[in-house]
Amino acid sequence: MDVLRSVGRAASDGVGFLPIYIGPTLMIALWWLVLRKILRISKQNRITSLADFRRFALRQERAAGGVVTIIAVVGIVPYISCN
Repeated sequence: MDVLRSVGRAASDGVGFLPIYIGPTLMIALWWLVLRKILRISKQNRITSLADFRRFALRQERAAGGVVTIIAVVGIVPYISCN
């Protein structure tokens, strides 16, 4: 069970545990830049949802927004059901 924890994984894998922490660490360091850009784009284009944002970013049709909404709901259900 100790292998699943950070210290145990670092001890057994060496630097193999590092990629797990690179993404969140970069996001913590750069969150304000990303958020400012998202807010600017959202206000300029009157985007109100994640589905609209993705549709705008990829220049796709309205159905793509619906697909994103379904994927987001399915993806968040396990997190909601655990609490």
